[in-house]
Formats: sequence, structure tokens, C-alpha cells
Amino acid sequence: MRSMKKNHITFLVKWIKRFFGSPRVILFNILWCLLITSLEAQQVCGEETIHKALQHYEEGRFESSIELLVPCLEQKGLDRRSLKAIHRIVANSYLAMDHYKDAEKVILQLLEMVPDFEPGFEDDPELTTMVTQLKNNLSSNRVTSVSKSSEKLSKAPATVMVITSEDIRNRGYIDLEALFNDLPGFDVSRTYGATYSNIYQRGYRSNNTDRTLFLLDDMEENDFWGSFPYWARQYPTNNVERVEIVYGPASTMYGANAFLGVVNVITKDPFEGLTDESPTSLFTEVGSGSNRTRFVEAGLNTKRKSIFLSATVRGYFSDEHDLSGYPDYNYAADDYTPDQYQGLNLNDLEEVADFVRKNGAEDQKFYTVSTHQDSITLTRAGAEAASRLDSAFIANQNLEYNNLLEHLYLNVKLKTGDFLMGYQNWKSWHGSTNYGTDNARPPANRDKNISVWQPRQSILYINYEKDLNDDISISNVAQYRITKVNDKSNIISLRNYRNGSLNLSSLIEQVNPYWDIAFFYQKSAQFRNEFRFNYSASKALQIVGGLEVKNSTIQGDYNRIPADTSDLKTFKKSKSNREDSINYFVQRNLGTYVQLTNNFGDIVRLTLGGRLDYNQVRDQLAYAPVFNPRIALVITPMKEEAFVLKGIYATAYQVASVRDKYSTAPTRLLPNPDLQPERVKNFEFGVSYQKAGIQIDATGYHSVYSNVIGQVQVGSTGQNQNIGEREVFGLQSAFSYQLGSSHLLHCDLYANYNYTQPWDYKLDRAKKRINSSKTKVGDISSHRFNLGINALFSQKINLNLRMNYVGARKVGEGTTVPHNPQENDQFDAYMVLNGAITYRKLLPGLDVQLVVNNLLDKEYFHPGIRSADGITQAFRTPQKGINYLITLTYNTGFVKSKNQ
Repeated sequence: MRSMKKNHITFLVKWIKRFFGSPRVILFNILWCLLITSLEAQQVCGEETIHKALQHYEEGRFESSIELLVPCLEQKGLDRRSLKAIHRIVANSYLAMDHYKDAEKVILQLLEMVPDFEPGFEDDPELTTMVTQLKNNLSSNRVTSVSKSSEKLSKAPATVMVITSEDIRNRGYIDLEALFNDLPGFDVSRTYGATYSNIYQRGYRSNNTDRTLFLLDDMEENDFWGSFPYWARQYPTNNVERVEIVYGPASTMYGANAFLGVVNVITKDPFEGLTDESPTSLFTEVGSGSNRTRFVEAGLNTKRKSIFLSATVRGYFSDEHDLSGYPDYNYAADDYTPDQYQGLNLNDLEEVADFVRKNGAEDQKFYTVSTHQDSITLTRAGAEAASRLDSAFIANQNLEYNNLLEHLYLNVKLKTGDFLMGYQNWKSWHGSTNYGTDNARPPANRDKNISVWQPRQSILYINYEKDLNDDISISNVAQYRITKVNDKSNIISLRNYRNGSLNLSSLIEQVNPYWDIAFFYQKSAQFRNEFRFNYSASKALQIVGGLEVKNSTIQGDYNRIPADTSDLKTFKKSKSNREDSINYFVQRNLGTYVQLTNNFGDIVRLTLGGRLDYNQVRDQLAYAPVFNPRIALVITPMKEEAFVLKGIYATAYQVASVRDKYSTAPTRLLPNPDLQPERVKNFEFGVSYQKAGIQIDATGYHSVYSNVIGQVQVGSTGQNQNIGEREVFGLQSAFSYQLGSSHLLHCDLYANYNYTQPWDYKLDRAKKRINSSKTKVGDISSHRFNLGINALFSQKINLNLRMNYVGARKVGEGTTVPHNPQENDQFDAYMVLNGAITYRKLLPGLDVQLVVNNLLDKEYFHPGIRSADGITQAFRTPQKGINYLITLTYNTGFVKSKNQ
């Protein structure tokens, strides 16, 4: 067989040589043909032709100008500078003849080549207007977050979805967390607690939202210490241009922690449209609604000569919804009944032996010892005594459920020439009650600073962008960012018998329950610099590359500062030192990346990219250098690009956070500085179709994760270790259809669906998968379906209605959340309806909107996060019933100068 194959190859080579010559001759002929083609193109459509066409345009001979250059629009071999000039002259000529459709077609071709094209003062004013309109229309069809350069959404080398400013406005989102309920590929567990919610992408449940990279204008928002973002309600929505959601590994461009994907919030250019005649614009938005929710955000943009200044602020305040009607949060003393204290029984042999040594082997009033001294059982009298002590303590506290969420946000930008400088700062106060239950934590109280978590973040940056010529652009961003948890943040834990923090020995001594009060402090900082270049080598070939340097000082564990008392009414922070230099780790990261995209004609587009990362901690190599590639093939077999096929392979890595390596907890006392990065290999295939107002997208993917980090038992405590593998199979799809478009009615229908199957596997000592250990990943629904309709009547009244269906979510035994006590080991499927109605321009510049969520007042629950054991961590969180919000938005437009 091999000899036959070899003979076929030999024959083929001889045949090629006979008809075409040697390989060297073939290569020479190809290069010569390319050269001749290029020279011919430059002769036919060179500087002389362009100059002659421009002369004809200036003389008003528009038809003659078009006749000269139209053949050049599709001419291959021309440089971008020539193509840009040709398209500008032809577009201007068409506009001068009032041929608007032809002009629009030419401008679209130009924007395809040069997305950031800006008309000059010499261009027809109608060209400037048309370019602006087309850019706005195309914004939802172009993305920058995949390749760090503008490209068509349909041809991007990743699966991407875009939420536009119109979507945000029409649907009534007042925060950026809410949109994930309307997207495929995300499971949300909203706790209204310290981090507000956990967002799991593509079936990967983790303790926090720490494996998706969150960006605001390309700058990271993930916390340094734990790698998770506080993605709550602090960010303004009125100034958001679009949100780009990248699905799948993105380490090729972003390095560590773009493990499951990237969420990039891109804000509007605050300086767009400002002129010397109209140098100022401002907006204000206020809202009020259920649960004493109220917010305000405002923005001011102005210019003076060549200096532009922008400032945006937001304040958000809410008590959140009242959960006192649920037994987990009613702080009722009579909830403590004797049948709830089986947890005081002892069955561990070491614990039993230790107890017998201290208390003897004889039966007592509160317990009995088994014959073989291998267990100790609480008696009825013991259970009643424990119940009595717990109940009396809660009754004496006079507690009622309360929660809170408060945010303050500031963003300032200053631009001059090619430089943009900015400062962002936000502060939050989150009630942490919902992380536990009334059997674990007291209700939050802002005034008394009880159960309040206070994250903070600030960032100072300077960005330089420059087009060196029509083919090369460069940018450099330098930033200094601080993330911290304010030292007034506290965790107050109830120590009693029912939750097991007081044991049988404590009961014998009649120890009363009490509050364990501690303050927590954490501060980390990072300097980051990224240099990036974009090079259009030809109309077919684009190259993006960059170098990123990070120097971080990250705290190893919280500084835990005990309170000076256990009394909720009088406690204060002790005078312990909140900072400890030994607890800090200096990390240095160096990453370099390059991505090449080449179009082979109009049908095939190939992307090859790779990034190499090097990481050092305290002058020692943290782990071996990591290389992550991306290969993407995009095929558009139809000339109109209506049908697109994508095949993608990519890898990524997730650095074990400082929290995972060095932090400890009552159930995890052993740190593990040797944790290795998690890795993923991802394969996906996508199909999309777009024509005549219809768009359909479908993507199937298969992801294999290795070095998965999990907690294991080591002796009597726990430790984070690289324990196994995770495998996820999934399908996600999206559909949109324009039902009608006229001045009287514009109507859109949209839907999306995802199917997810995630599984965990343990490994044996040889690091081989143990198939019998296959375990379902908890909290992930196999099926999710979203449906929405948006209708705009007479350009005035907009009506939006959305439906979210979430399939059943498995928990408990046989899943990765085995201790969740949810009934029937699953959270049942549910469907929720949300709606918004907007009256546009009720008065000049004024919009009014009414948002009603959960229109049918459906009762449903989100699974608890982390261990979700129902003791130290709540196993479920009741979600809001029907709730409303009324907002008023006032936009002045551009304010004219008093000198005009």
C-alpha cells in the first residue's frame, strides 16, 4: 500500500514538472504573474488616473470622474491609500448627482476596508452625514473585541453576540448584569449578596465569576485578588454604545483569565459631534421603583479649542426585595425545633475517641455512647437543650430581614490630539446577608455597618492612538489600577448549635450562642502597559500584534481584624494592624501576541494567531511559559455573504488566583502556592445566514478543561488542588427577524436557545481520566430559551416584551454541588416575562420609560453559590416577584456656544 502511494506521488510530481516545469520555475511564474497584475493595476488605476478623476470632479464633470474610477473599485493589487482615494472621489461624485443608493454602496465598501474612515473638510457635507449614519447602522455588525481591531461580526474568528445601545434602551436595562438573562450560553445565580451574582459561561460553574474576562472600554474589571468582577449595578447604561460578548477561549489576544470568553462594554464616544459652534452636550437620567430603588446618572461633554472633557457620574441605591416571608430569612425563634440537631451526633472515629477521652464513655443526659464507642448520639434532652439555647438567643436579638445595595461611580476623560487620559472610580456597599441564611448571618444594616461588604476600584490611564499612514496604526495604553475591599467590610457569623459551629462539648458546658464579628481588608494594585499595532499589508492581509507588561502587588489573604465585642449593638473594629508586608506577592507578567488574517479571494478567510505569556512571582518563575494558539477558517460561499461557515480551534489558560493559592477559610486551612494554571482546548463550528431581514446563527462546541481546581480533604481540613478534568458539549443559536419597517410601525422579533452538557472527571495517579467518576456539573440548565419582540409605533412609543425560559438545574448527590439540600435534587424549570414601554420625546429631549419585570409575578429560585450547603452558604435565593421602575431621560443634544 505504501509503495503504491509513493508511486502515485512520484507520477504526480513528474506530471507537474512536464507541463509546468520545476517547483522553482512554478514559484517564479506565480510571483511574476502577481507582479505583472500589480503593475497593470497601478498603471490603469494609478496616481495619474486618480488625479485626472479628481480634476473632473472639481470641474463638475461627475459622470466622467465615475467612468474613470468605477473599474478600479474592484481592481486587485492596489494599495489601501489608492483604494481609499478612489472610493472617496466616486462617492462624492454620486452624491453630487443625487445618486444616493450608488453613493451608499461605495461608502459601505470603503468602510469595509477602513472602518474608522473620517471624511475631510474637502468632502461633500452629505458624505459626512452618510458616513456617520452608516457607521451607526454598521456598529452592531462590527466588533473589535475578538482581534483588537474592527472587523465584520460575521467574519470574526470567534462566536460573538452584540447588545447595542438601542437594545439596552428598548429593554429597559438599568444595569449591565441584567442582560445576561437574555443571552444564550449563560447561567446566572443572583444572590443579591457581596458580589451580587455569579455568572457562569458555557456550563462552567465555579465559586465566583472568575473565568470570564470583563472589560470596560478594553480595560479589565476583574478583581486582582480573586479574578472576579463586582459586576453589579454601579456602571452607567446611558452612555453604553454596545456590549460585545465573545464566547470561547480568548487567551490568544488577552492572555490569562479570558478562559471562557470576554465581555467588553464599549461606551459612546463622548466627544463625537462636538464643534466650536456646539461645544457642549449633557444628559441626565433618574429612576425610581420597587424596593426603594432609585438611581441617577448624568454626563457632561464639552470642548474648548482642541481640548475635550467628559464627566459621567452615577448613584444607585436599593433595599432589594424583602425575603422575610421565607423561613430561611425570617429570624423566627420558633424555627429552632429539637428535630434539627442531628448534626451534633459524632460518627468520625477520631472525633469520638477525642470526646470519650475528655468526657468519659458513660451515657449522659445529653448524649449516649455506642457499645463499640464508634458513635455518639444526641438524646432528646440534648436536642431540646440546644434548641432552647439557640431559640432564646435569636429571640433576644429582635432581628428583621434587611438587605442593601448602594453604588457611587465617577468617570472623567480628557482628550487632546492623539492622547486620551482618564480616571474611573467606583465604590459599593453590598449587603452580605444572602450569602448565608438567618441561621448564619444577621440582616444587613448600612447605618450600623452590619453585614456590609465594601469593594472599591480606581483606575488612572493614558491612551495614545496614531495612524502612521493608511496601512499602519499604533496604540499604547498605560494604566494604574487599584482594587480593594475597604477595611470597614465585615462578616458576622452566627455561632450556634443548629449550624454546627457549637458542638456537643459546648452543649455540655452550656455555652450560649454568639456572634463572631470580624472586619476584612484587602488591597492590590497593578501597573499595566500594552503596545499594539495594526498593519494592513494588503487588501487581503491584516496583521495585529502587541506586547503587554503587567507588574502587580497582590495581597495573599484577607487581613482579618477581629471586633472588640460580639454585641451587634456596640461592636467596633479592634486596633489590629490592617496591613502586613509579608502578605503581599509581587507578580510580573509579560505577554506578546500576533494574529494574521488573510482573505483568499471573497470566499475563504483564514486567521492564525498565538500568544506567549511569561509569569513570575517574587522573582521566581510561577509556571512554565504558556503559548495559546487560535486557528479560524471562515467561508462565505455566496457572493452576497448571506451564508457563512466558521471552524475555530483555540486554547486558553486560567491562572490560579491569589485567592485560590493563599487564602484560607474555616473549612480550608491549607494554602497551595503550587497550583498550576487550568487549561482548555475548544473546538467549535458555526453557521450563519442573513438575508432580507432574517438572521440565523448556530454554533456547536466541545471544550475540554484540564488541571481543574477544586477543594479536597487533607486530614481534618481542606485544600485547593488541581484535581481533574471537565468536558462540556454545547449548542447555541440565535434568530432575528424584521417583521416590518415603516414610519408608522417598526417591529423586530428575536430569539435564542442553548443546550449545555457539562461533566466533571477525576484523575488517577497517572493523570488518566477515571470514567466511572463522571459527575454532572451542578447549577447548569441543559436548556435555555429566550424570546423577545420590540415594536416602535410612529417613532414615538416603543413596546418591548421578553420571555426567559430556564430549564431544570440539577444539584445535590451526583453533581459537583453534592451538599445542596434542594428538594428532589433540582431547581425546577421556570418562565419569566419582562416588559418595557417607552414614550420618546414626550418633550424635546425627554424620554419616559416604565419597566415591569416578572409580569406574571412568578415565584422562582436561583441555586446558591459555592458550597450551597444550606448552613454556612445559602442553598437557594428567592428572586424578585413583579417589580417596576420608572425612568426619565433628558438629553440636551448639542448646546450652541453663546458666541454664535
